[in-house]
Amino acid sequence: MVVTKAGEALMKVKLLEHLCEELVQVAAVAVCWLEALGWTQDNAMREIREERFRQDMKWGSQRGHGHRTWLAILTEEVGEVARELLDSHLDEGA
Repeated sequence: MVVTKAGEALMKVKLLEHLCEELVQVAAVAVCWLEALGWTQDNAMREIREERFRQDMKWGSQRGHGHRTWLAILTEEVGEVARELLDSHLDEGA
């Protein structure tokens, strides 16, 4: 099967759209989990905005990262959550 440049561009756009949809789902799950912990959605969104501000102050603009770098950063943050939860034994006996 031969794919034209226009076809490749369209496939990339569709892939990026799907990636964005999946990332929104990840963010929604995080906010839902915060709500389960007693936060309001407004509080969660405010904290997210403030964290983004702190990151920009610390690291400067991060917009130039490639997709694999973003995945590594996201995975590292999820790993920190997992470690905290596993070390805390919060779910034991629940």
